[in-house]
Amino acid sequence: MVIRTKIKVRGILIIGFVSLISWLMGGVIIKLIICGNGLDIHVGLNTSYRAYRDYLVNKKIYEGESAISIIEKSDFFIPRDKDCWTDLENALTFDYRKYITQYVDAFDRDIDVNNYETSIAQMSSANQFFKNNPQAIARDFTNNWFWEWIAREYYNNIEEVCLKNSNDSIHEVIDSDCICINFNYTHTLEDMFDINKTNVLYIHNRLPDKRNLNDKGIDFERDILALAKKQFQFGSVNNYLDEWLNFANSIKLKSSQKLMSKKNLIDNLKEIYYAFSKKLSMNYDVLSKFIDENKTKITEVIVLGHSMLGVDEPYYRDVIVPKLKDVHWDVYWHKFDDASIFIEKYKLPEAKSKEW
Repeated sequence: MVIRTKIKVRGILIIGFVSLISWLMGGVIIKLIICGNGLDIHVGLNTSYRAYRDYLVNKKIYEGESAISIIEKSDFFIPRDKDCWTDLENALTFDYRKYITQYVDAFDRDIDVNNYETSIAQMSSANQFFKNNPQAIARDFTNNWFWEWIAREYYNNIEEVCLKNSNDSIHEVIDSDCICINFNYTHTLEDMFDINKTNVLYIHNRLPDKRNLNDKGIDFERDILALAKKQFQFGSVNNYLDEWLNFANSIKLKSSQKLMSKKNLIDNLKEIYYAFSKKLSMNYDVLSKFIDENKTKITEVIVLGHSMLGVDEPYYRDVIVPKLKDVHWDVYWHKFDDASIFIEKYKLPEAKSKEW
């Protein structure tokens, strides 16, 4: 294992005090890399959410354009003050009260099919409800289409990206001896930096290895989608299923329930929740275990291309910072120095903000 040094003295990097003691005592010292989609974008992979939108525009076979309209215009998502694609996961916060209210208004009625006026009124209410209803794209948008898009982008470009970045300065920061918490679905850390898969925690799921796919060529239906054993964890952390169900169960239906039932409503809500939501606390145990297993060896935490104050902030607040508060942190930022805000907010004594 290569021992790398970390404290600057007149431009020369030398081992810090804690690392030096560990090294002299024969211990192993390692860096913990925490990375997000900014890393993939930095090395040349077109994995921004805006690129996903472009993919859907051209994916007419899957009615991608109608999906864009639903994401951008549906009344059932909480109104946004900015372009929803810049912060797509937060933009998937669901207005469950409006959805339930409109659902009940459209279908909790008894109609006489022989009565023209009541039939037209019911059809009008139903059409209004189904207009831009997120349930129509629920699983596809955050799983099937998303999985296929990211897989195509990654497998079609990663070899060229690795070659182009062989001399990039990023290799001075990330090396094969690091351990990593990866918020990406891609395995760039393995393919570009030769980091062992067992040293990477893919906290929100991971694409399958290309080498495990069919040698004669990738069939996405057979090889990629079939390997999607579980859904990507993707969506808003501000959706709470218990709140939705409690509100639904509080509604008293007035009709004979021929057009709807409480069970149908609840099933619809669950489908939408599981498609557009991300429950971070379900990953706390595996994250804690990963850090605990390596904690005595970690002398430095490096954050690259990840929004620490965004949708994933609870991971830092509840697990990562409490466990690693006293080691040295290098927090990289691009365009906007959220690193300094993060460092100040969590009072990290051994942290530096660095422009990337």
